[in-house]
Amino acid sequence: MVALSFANVFTDVIYVPYAIIIEGEIIRYFDPSIHVPLDPVEEHRDDETSFVRHDNNDMRWVACKRPFVVTGGELTLEMLDLRYDPNGHFYEAPLHMKALSGCLLIDDFGRQLVSPTHLLNRWIVPLENRIDYLKLNTGKTFTVPFEELVIFSTNLEPEDLMDPAFLRRLPYKIEVGPPDVDRYRAIFESECLKQGMQLPEEAFQFIVRKVRDEKGMDFAAYQPRFIIDQVVATCRFMEEPPQLKPRYVEYAVNNLRVHRHDQPNGKKTSARV
Repeated sequence: MVALSFANVFTDVIYVPYAIIIEGEIIRYFDPSIHVPLDPVEEHRDDETSFVRHDNNDMRWVACKRPFVVTGGELTLEMLDLRYDPNGHFYEAPLHMKALSGCLLIDDFGRQLVSPTHLLNRWIVPLENRIDYLKLNTGKTFTVPFEELVIFSTNLEPEDLMDPAFLRRLPYKIEVGPPDVDRYRAIFESECLKQGMQLPEEAFQFIVRKVRDEKGMDFAAYQPRFIIDQVVATCRFMEEPPQLKPRYVEYAVNNLRVHRHDQPNGKKTSARV
């Protein structure tokens, strides 16, 4: 959630080419799923400081918002190279190239199909020199800029994913820790408000006791939405208006984690959810 908030930080405009040509080979660059086109005239009317001109710009370029590209566990090394379309006889620009002048978020870093080591080795030069090297099927190698904000999001220990050489190429490390009780209550109240519910003090204290004291879990910002969604779903199933009944709350809190109970013979039962 913190990383995704960067998508709304940049409000300026960039120009994106529909395609580029390298050694006579066409590389398709503009991607409607990533680049959000803007109307130059309307943008100029709304913002007098906009760099978008009233006159017609080069039609080979599209006025867009800064791109915000998100990729997760599906990321592979092949997605970082040019992909050739034999039917259309053109190349498709790689993911990080389409994110130029914007942000590239690698979510759940460390859980990709490709190992973190291989992925980081692929980017260690671009992050250092701000340029990347791509190769055509003809064997021609060319450089492209690597001017974008790269964000790695993970709940794993960074030291387990990368060595010190790569860590120093990531100048900013931000830990999103657990909220305190007051912040925890504020998040709960916000989620209850979305569902048209009230958060009685006794219900909140019951949740705190179940999560922190009985389950031994740290507070986490995702828990209020998870618990409220579970309670709402239970009430809907019971054909009741949404309400924080203790047994519904307890059921929701129990679903926060999976327990294994020891058998007398030392064996463990299968996990129950």
